[in-house]
Amino acid sequence: MTDAQFKQLVIDKIKSGSNVIYLYSPGDEERAEALIHQIATQDLKRLENDNYYGFYTWDWVNGASWNNAITDPKDALQQLPTADNENLFLFRDMAGLLNGSNVQNTVLRRSVMELCKNGNLNSQEKGNVLVVLSDNPIPHTELRDYVDVVDVPMPGTAHMEAILSEIKAAWLAGYPDQDNLPEVAEEISDKIVQSLLGLTSAEAVRILAYASRVAEGFNTETINVISEEKVKFIRKIEGLQFIPNSKIMSEDEIGGYGAFKTFIKKRARAYTKHAHKMGLERPRGVVLVGCPGTGKTMVAKAAARILGLDLIIMDMSSFLDSYVGNSEKKQRAALATISAMPNALIVADEVDKIFSGAQNSTTDSGVTSHLLSTFLAWLNDRDMADPTSNRAFVAVTANRIHNLPPELLRAGRFDRVFGVNLPTEDERVDILAIHLKKRGLNPDKYDLSLVAANTIDFSGAELEEVVITARHDAYDAVIERLCVSEGHDIDSIDADLVAPTTDELLVAAKSIKPLAVLDKESINDIKQFCAERTYSVSDTYINIAKTNRRRITSN
Repeated sequence: MTDAQFKQLVIDKIKSGSNVIYLYSPGDEERAEALIHQIATQDLKRLENDNYYGFYTWDWVNGASWNNAITDPKDALQQLPTADNENLFLFRDMAGLLNGSNVQNTVLRRSVMELCKNGNLNSQEKGNVLVVLSDNPIPHTELRDYVDVVDVPMPGTAHMEAILSEIKAAWLAGYPDQDNLPEVAEEISDKIVQSLLGLTSAEAVRILAYASRVAEGFNTETINVISEEKVKFIRKIEGLQFIPNSKIMSEDEIGGYGAFKTFIKKRARAYTKHAHKMGLERPRGVVLVGCPGTGKTMVAKAAARILGLDLIIMDMSSFLDSYVGNSEKKQRAALATISAMPNALIVADEVDKIFSGAQNSTTDSGVTSHLLSTFLAWLNDRDMADPTSNRAFVAVTANRIHNLPPELLRAGRFDRVFGVNLPTEDERVDILAIHLKKRGLNPDKYDLSLVAANTIDFSGAELEEVVITARHDAYDAVIERLCVSEGHDIDSIDADLVAPTTDELLVAAKSIKPLAVLDKESINDIKQFCAERTYSVSDTYINIAKTNRRRITSN
């Protein structure tokens, strides 16, 4: 939602008779107040004359702006019926009081309800509107019939451009050589603006001012510093972890997934300027369902690198809270941040663990069901062709398919649902080679085909454990023989001496019982589900563009 759309929404609410606007703004009070002030003094005109609405505030420290002597919230509320007509009254510290449970909180809720019922707020007689600024999107149950909740959008591109322009002007004003001011390339400016998205306005100002000082101007180093600082900022938002694109693993570090990688590379072209010019929608995202330990989360992260996007890990389980309303509050804050970051890939990992019981969430008072409904609504309310809409790429992973809500997988929410089976023999060779290289071992010195043939039904994680176990066994055997038995100095033992052999890899494989054996029935159910209802991530992918080529001529 853009600032213009937000302001129009609030205006429409007011003109349709809303008594109380519950303004949800997680961590950006100054910006929320500025937008409401603009609505009152620049956009809303009174019915009784051609003047704009009045704008007044109340908080614990400053009291009422129309009368500084009024500091008690109950007294401030009781003043509203006697105030001049058609004003917006913004109460800053009221939300926490209205949501409390003591006697004073009950009195304040009753005061608001009576103002509404007696026609003292935005009625035919009175045009005054109460605006409550809140960091919690869930008003008290007693007030829900009297208030309209409106989310304040995170700062968009235009807002970040204004911040960049302001800080750039201040930096240039203090530049030592005013006769030779450096120029900032348009491409760099665009990238700086994009890197700031997802921050609050206050945080964007602080981070950009710091980054421009460290980088001594506005250049690629500025963008790198912003990314580093952004990691710290998003860490404050419970449930989110931010990883810049430069820090994401490469697709070469993941074996198999040939069809999935091909699919992602095709979708990557939707992020080009030419694709945008052609009106091509950005991809919505994917679901990866399949056997545990097969690398679903890793390949979802690697997809961000292929698409050229930053990565955000969203931990759904961290939203759960024992206090009423806190779970929804955490989720809404996380989704608001993500919505402001169009150039990001979101990984919602192992959603089956939190959503599998959403259809019958009696044990948690319906919290799980609420979280699922909010997540699905957020996925739906996206126009992938609209630059102002939430266009983040969402990758969801799940292990267990039983009781996974079917509405999560329906067409329209994601571009494709992929099934992840246990790796084939060729894929096991690739995976073993990757894990050997990762540990400084040369895969060409091993008969990996033989090891792959003896690791049927092993997942990627279990194949890694084969390599780890073989290394430990090899190291222990060498140290026992050369140092303990023969008395060699341990510092004389080099890496080649303790490297495992093919035989030791085979012995390690025999010592590991894969999950496909330990939980055979569940793994077979997952395999069947993937075979019947999903697209394979392996190289069985059919490239229609190659099998059905068009005839293109120049005349």
